[in-house]
Amino acid sequence: MGTFGSQTSTYNRLVTIFVAVGSMTYGYCSSIISSTIGQPGWFTYFNLPQEGEPGYASITTPAISTANGVFSAGGAVGTLFIMWSCDYFGRKFNIQLGAFFSMFGGALQGGSNSLKMFQAGRFVCGLGIGILVTVCPMYLSEMSSAFRRGWLVGHHAIFLVFGYMLAGWVGYACYFAENKIGTFGWRFPLCLQCLPPLILLLGSPWLPRSPRWLISKGKHEEARLVLERLRKSPDDPNNLVAKEEYFQTAEQIRLEGERLSAYGNVWNAVLKKKSYRKRMAIGFLTQWGAEFGGPLIIVSSSLLRST
Repeated sequence: MGTFGSQTSTYNRLVTIFVAVGSMTYGYCSSIISSTIGQPGWFTYFNLPQEGEPGYASITTPAISTANGVFSAGGAVGTLFIMWSCDYFGRKFNIQLGAFFSMFGGALQGGSNSLKMFQAGRFVCGLGIGILVTVCPMYLSEMSSAFRRGWLVGHHAIFLVFGYMLAGWVGYACYFAENKIGTFGWRFPLCLQCLPPLILLLGSPWLPRSPRWLISKGKHEEARLVLERLRKSPDDPNNLVAKEEYFQTAEQIRLEGERLSAYGNVWNAVLKKKSYRKRMAIGFLTQWGAEFGGPLIIVSSSLLRST
């Protein structure tokens, strides 16, 4: 086929950019705690001793550790849940679910009137983030053509890092609020967590469902129509690229079903089939290696200091 069909439609680009807002949500929500624990008003409101004051090690340190721990715990629950939910309910539904939990968790944190409410918000937000950071790149991959998959799925990382950057600058700006011991300096950045997932949630009804998931559920006509819209190009008036991709995907799913039937279920296949074990190990070690370098420790434990 050469480069025929390598074009990316405007519709495909728009879908990619919009769903990548979920990736930005992950970046922002994951790193906003770093500026929160540097805001004097946060310590004052929750009666937490600041560094150098009596009780910092016994009261404040556990509170900060809990805020980080419950967020990660929520993320773990979200990623475990989505392994089943993504196949059963589909990618689009889980994008909506992750956006809802992220928004609700952000609202709980920004509006918290007690430390327990704040920690609960951290867990709920982590739950949503665990879902989004898994489903967004999965969805982007399944919506992208083979020719442009690297670039389009790469939007996940681009928007994720942008979320990190945005959280840092928003927290830095709010540190210089007129009343440093007031609540605006820490509430506003936390409430801003709600905006990206709200946008994602409101616009999600117009997102197409994943063609791969549709085919796996027997919804072949809808899958074909989605692919035709995604791959539409003036150079391909007869939608040959979309048709070819549809048949390739359908055949691949059929072959995968036949192979899995020999093992009974996916988990048995992953454990018993050498090629599946290799893929799982590569995927796991890649993600583990990225986190083992300690980026979350640096991001989650940063403090704003003024001289």
